[in-house]
Amino acid sequence: MILRVLNALLLGIGLSISGLSQAGVEIQTVAMTENVSQQSKRYFDGRRWRTVWINPQELAEFAVDDSDNSLMRSVSPGAKLVQQGRKFRIWEIDQATSTASAVTRSLNSADGSQFAPVFQLSASGGSRLVLSGKVIVRFKQDMQPPQLLDWAQQQGLQLMQKMSIPSTYVFYAGQGTLALEKAGQIQESGEVKFAVPEWWRQAYKR
Repeated sequence: MILRVLNALLLGIGLSISGLSQAGVEIQTVAMTENVSQQSKRYFDGRRWRTVWINPQELAEFAVDDSDNSLMRSVSPGAKLVQQGRKFRIWEIDQATSTASAVTRSLNSADGSQFAPVFQLSASGGSRLVLSGKVIVRFKQDMQPPQLLDWAQQQGLQLMQKMSIPSTYVFYAGQGTLALEKAGQIQESGEVKFAVPEWWRQAYKR
């Protein structure tokens, strides 16, 4: 059982989360890390590195209610709501007036922690991917609670929970791309078996 769970995690298809039910979609976890180019990122799936692309015209907004009342409207009046879920919604920026990066800079001055980039599976499109802010880490050996807390403090992370997979824990890194960057740093250090940022993945029901 543990082996099946681990394989699902490493392939980036486990840890399903519901959150986009209104659009008839599911949320899955995907792990990502470090820059490949200005519009792409790499992620380590436990076996090899893969690439995803930043969507330059979309942003994810967290901690939202059911209304269409958003700070986004004040920065990009022509923004279109393209996805609504329990935990976040996705906006398409009006290309005639701005870009996602420009809107993010404006939002950062007000409440930037509520917004995050949207990624996609290919340069031409594909399922949407949004960082949850969490990092999943599997250590090379068992860690005692004091060790875990000390390690998390050194890394600038907050310990969230232990997983059913041996020596594997979930940590909170923060919104934006913090989880992406921190997971990449830890993975490249070679100190752990794997460190992957948790992502919500849009997956359409058949």
